[in-house]
Amino acid sequence: MLLGEFVRRVGDPNLGGASVRNGIMTAYRQRALEIALFLQANGPTKASQVATEAGDPKARDILYRDVYGWFDRPSNGIYKLSPRGMQEVPLWAV
Repeated sequence: MLLGEFVRRVGDPNLGGASVRNGIMTAYRQRALEIALFLQANGPTKASQVATEAGDPKARDILYRDVYGWFDRPSNGIYKLSPRGMQEVPLWAV
């Protein structure tokens, strides 16, 4: 499981001293961030379109689970950035 995390992670985005308390960049967070940036640029979008255009077949699951509270579902199958997402995504997208 740990090796899978390293394989899926892009680069080494964690600064020295990063901790769970401050938040660490995991492969899952990188994927959620990519989806959030897509929604930020394109506005409310169908989950299937996000999955296709982001090239992530698990995008629908990430949107549905909304682990970080970054996504809202204004209507069935349509997702957009939540107010929390609008606030937090720029902090992670550095």
